[in-house]
Amino acid sequence: MSRRTGKTAYRKDILRTITGSARRFFALALIAVLGTMMYSGLQASCQDLRVSAEEFFDGQKLHDIEILSTMGLTDDDVDALRKLEQVGAAEGIFRTDASVTLPARTENADTDGQPAEESRQTAAGSVKAAGGSIRAELQTITTAGIDAPYILDGRLPQTAGETAATQKFLADSGFELGDTIHVTAEDEKEDSNSDHSTEDEEDEEDDDGDDEDGDGSSYTLNVADFVIVGIVTDVTNMNNPFGPTSFRGDVDDKGKLYVTRDAVEADYWTAIPVVLKDSGELFSFSGEYKAYVRGVKDYLEDEIRAQRESARYEQLRGDALKKLADKEKEAYDELADAEKELLDGEQELKDKQEEGEQELLDGRRELDRKLADARAELEDGRRELDEKLAEGLQELADGRKELDEKLADARQELSDADWKLQQGYDQ
Repeated sequence: MSRRTGKTAYRKDILRTITGSARRFFALALIAVLGTMMYSGLQASCQDLRVSAEEFFDGQKLHDIEILSTMGLTDDDVDALRKLEQVGAAEGIFRTDASVTLPARTENADTDGQPAEESRQTAAGSVKAAGGSIRAELQTITTAGIDAPYILDGRLPQTAGETAATQKFLADSGFELGDTIHVTAEDEKEDSNSDHSTEDEEDEEDDDGDDEDGDGSSYTLNVADFVIVGIVTDVTNMNNPFGPTSFRGDVDDKGKLYVTRDAVEADYWTAIPVVLKDSGELFSFSGEYKAYVRGVKDYLEDEIRAQRESARYEQLRGDALKKLADKEKEAYDELADAEKELLDGEQELKDKQEEGEQELLDGRRELDRKLADARAELEDGRRELDEKLAEGLQELADGRKELDEKLADARQELSDADWKLQQGYDQ
């Protein structure tokens, strides 16, 4: 009886306390209810966001592991990964920086038609000046749909002359869906020369990836002009710089262009995205998924990396030696051609020298002959002159003798005439 009376008094006391401080009681109760609702909502929202992200990433086949290498990756590396029982899909992609020529006058979509020549800031960053060029990342899309870009408008490229661009690229450049852009690949190979990160990649021996240094890697764009056929989101860089709900990822913030594999001519891949076979059954934000991926990565690093590093090194070494042998052969061929040309020149010079010496000898002989003829002709002339001179002297002596005789006769006649004249006077 007393126990029941005590409980009744206790309940009355509690009821009296509540009714005496009703406002305080209801305020505390409301706070508790709101706190419980907020906590439940945050828990449910976070879980829903993770589930939505999981469905989105699974739909776009986001890679679980991405293989990178400073020496470039080949189809043999892709085949080696595909043979692993843990791998569901793997495909090589080519990624590089490119330069896109800007139109003579461009406007930014976020600036209400203001000309882009005016230097100003927008949600997408500083607007580039009209004309000139802008840098963008160029990447090939996979045929297996790995890391497939999410289509916001239009479609993905299907031929070598088409491209899909991210909103970031369109905002920075002023281009729109349907425009034609001119793209020039830069000489530097960013992915082949970049340092290795500690996550999601296969480390290999350091090599600068430059073709002049002997790795044999090179690439070219098969086309230069691309039509923008789609606006997409890069699922590997969840970056939304637009609007009140903007947020940024920690990946490179350049605009991106997606092209088909036949738009690029390359003898290596810059990356291999890998989708694991059993990863789709695991929740990506769970510790179980992270442990599973870490186990596969450790296996790749311990069992596969050394084999592929050695194979790639030997391939590059073989290519370099073959290139060196080809260059040596080319140099020896050029040297042989130069030696033959030199010998031919020497022989030609010798022939011309012999021909010149013969001509000189023939000229000298001709000169001697002409000199002998001239001397003989001179001698004959001198002899003829002497004969004529002797004849002239003889004729002169004969004339003088005849003259002397006539002079003596004239003197005798004169003397006789003088005597006769004298005799005539005497008589």
